[in-house]
Amino acid sequence: MPHYVVSACDNMIKRSDKTDFFKLAEVVSSHTSLETARSRKDKLNKQSSSLNGFTIIETPLKLIKGEAYPEELALAQEQERELEAINLLSALWESGLQVSNQLLQRYSSQLAALELTYEDLVEK
Repeated sequence: MPHYVVSACDNMIKRSDKTDFFKLAEVVSSHTSLETARSRKDKLNKQSSSLNGFTIIETPLKLIKGEAYPEELALAQEQERELEAINLLSALWESGLQVSNQLLQRYSSQLAALELTYEDLVEK
């Protein structure tokens, strides 16, 4: 299944000889290898005017470089958010189902980034 590097927001990359602009959900490149796609995404994020300005979409659909696919981007971002929530819950429950206030405080910024409370996270 192809992996596409997509702009996660309106983006600008300034290089010594030119400036590239990317619109939201624009396909920047396609790759057969996930490792190559990750490498390209990481390189673009280092050069980007936006933090985490690029993401990877894995889809069986044929996406065209330069075209924007907001629905595909939204779906990929929701899947990414769900995976982050699962990983966070795993970390919270690592030492058992009883979660201390100290542990909740340690992970509070991650909960806030996901826009979830601990109770919402467990319910999800």
